[in-house]
Amino acid sequence: MTTSGNVLTMLTAFAERVQPRWEKVAALEDAHGVLILYKLFTSDGAPSLCADYFTVDDAKIQSETLVFDPEPFLVRRQESGAAANQATGEETP
Repeated sequence: MTTSGNVLTMLTAFAERVQPRWEKVAALEDAHGVLILYKLFTSDGAPSLCADYFTVDDAKIQSETLVFDPEPFLVRRQESGAAANQATGEETP
């Protein structure tokens, strides 16, 4: 993997596993790595902005650093917990 295209192909395969979709914002590369900025969407359509940086040496990924906004996932988790509490009659803290 030496180009952003190769890394995007790999990310597409990953994103297909975390459905429903993702959307590329930008891709940058230099001799040492590839940075992909993208939006990963939750199943209800809320976007999470992600920055994924891959260091590359000898056409192989050496490391990956992923930074993302967890807010859409936290909100969904809180809503799921509140719905479960309503079903059981428990109060939400």
